[in-house]
Amino acid sequence: MTARGVLPGLIFIGIVPFDRDDEYTPFAAPNVFEPGRLFGGNATQYASYLAHTLKPYVDSRYRTLPDARNTGIMGFSLGGLISVYTALLFPSERTDSSGWCPITERSIVICCKPVLPGVRPV
Repeated sequence: MTARGVLPGLIFIGIVPFDRDDEYTPFAAPNVFEPGRLFGGNATQYASYLAHTLKPYVDSRYRTLPDARNTGIMGFSLGGLISVYTALLFPSERTDSSGWCPITERSIVICCKPVLPGVRPV
């Protein structure tokens, strides 16, 4: 679609997490697979890394359109959770959410509706 001019060129960044349960979950919760153990709670640090370290690095190394209008994030399952969480933490720094389209269940795609100023569906 990019070659036909239907979509603009995209830079896709795939991130391999160190521990996705901890990094993608905003609040600590009981681990149902390991009773007595908590997981999660590090999403704020991870979102901050995306907004303040990774995004500026990509913008400095590649020919990007770094403004909020041309920045997006998406994810599947817990990746959808961290995507929405990042959008809520950094709505003006990171993006105006023009690219947010988290998939939160295997069979359901949820695109953000205009619930915050500047948030619009893809």
